[in-house]
Amino acid sequence: MGPFLMGLGVNAQVSVATSSFMVLFTSSVSILQFSMGGVLPIDYALWCAGSAAIGSFLGVFVLQKIVEKFNRVSLVVLTLGFVLAFAATVIPALGVYT
Repeated sequence: MGPFLMGLGVNAQVSVATSSFMVLFTSSVSILQFSMGGVLPIDYALWCAGSAAIGSFLGVFVLQKIVEKFNRVSLVVLTLGFVLAFAATVIPALGVYT
């Protein structure tokens, strides 16, 4: 969704924030569905949620410091592009491997 919003001319930081909120919302609904279905191991879910929260806060903090240091918002766009490219290669590779 981030690249689409940027193609529409939305500010880079607003695009990243909107995309992040959408991911948070959709993943929260998925967690709710799996937990209501009784197929979600709680200990595993808490471990994943904790590590994701720590990684998220650390990533936002580091990226914010880098943007402040170099005064370039384009680093947010490059980071978003790198994450998308990384996911686009790793997810299919894991699908073929397993």
